[in-house]
Amino acid sequence: SFPNRRSSDLGERIFNLQRMFNVMLGFDRREDTLPGRFYKEILKEGPPKDHPMTKEAFDNAMSEYYSYRGWDKRGRPTVAKLKQLNIENKLIEAYVEKIGI
Repeated sequence: SFPNRRSSDLGERIFNLQRMFNVMLGFDRREDTLPGRFYKEILKEGPPKDHPMTKEAFDNAMSEYYSYRGWDKRGRPTVAKLKQLNIENKLIEAYVEKIGI
């Protein structure tokens, strides 16, 4: 039950539910972008320090992030991840039907 879950578990559940609904509305990796200025401005910290962020570096970082989250390469939560988070079966079935996986 919810009172026994850690707040970080609830946060992950909420985050994945939000992403799931956004994906059902057509949102995917194409919308996970940075404003253009991030590819022009010199960064003061991080691995690309003293250089602008490249689109390739950002794309690689997003792939790693998706993997960490338990999402597929398109930035969509996997059915396994949704089941792990105990998302209701009705919602998972609607998600699978809507996005065709």
